[in-house]
Amino acid sequence: MPATPATLQQAVTIRLILRDAVWSLGQMGRLRDHLQAADAMARQLGDKRLLGKVACYQCHYLWAGGELDAALAAGERARAVASTLGDRLLLAETELYRGIVILAHGDSE
Repeated sequence: MPATPATLQQAVTIRLILRDAVWSLGQMGRLRDHLQAADAMARQLGDKRLLGKVACYQCHYLWAGGELDAALAAGERARAVASTLGDRLLLAETELYRGIVILAHGDSE
């Protein structure tokens, strides 16, 4: 399929939906690949909402991999996007994942 804005947006959305299934199967390498591809496509589109969602899910993924500093950075990116867009659902999901990372990190923010 041609890389039009519509097909790129669909490709990102599909990768974010697949995240749940891949997570459940414990296929962390595949999950990383989906998130990296989704991030690249969202950047190509310049779609802030998709970038925020990808960053939110990267926060969760990076926490699971023990990359806590990178997880916090991804959570901050997602939180900034959610705040800018006024997306309360994205903000709530991001804060959940950030909270898990902060607990694992041992910080008290």
